[in-house]
Amino acid sequence: MKVKKIRNKNELPPKAKKLPEKKVVVRFDFEGVDGLKYRIPKARLKINENGGASCLIKDEEGKWKAIKGKLKSIKIVCETKKVNNGTRRTERN
Repeated sequence: MKVKKIRNKNELPPKAKKLPEKKVVVRFDFEGVDGLKYRIPKARLKINENGGASCLIKDEEGKWKAIKGKLKSIKIVCETKKVNNGTRRTERN
């Protein structure tokens, strides 16, 4: 059986495109007692067993510590990240 030689790029089979990475992310706004607002990446949200929420921030030693305040808003967001150039798109649910 003869193998056909490819003479130009039009005869090449199309490359498979990489699918964008999809990730579910929780976005939140937490207002501390001191009036400062905390968000990702500087803070982490911890949901307790009783349904309450607390905010954790890193101190000077690099350890996570809880701060007092109120949770203002929380959103579940589906982020898609293109594999080629690294840009992000956000879809809200």
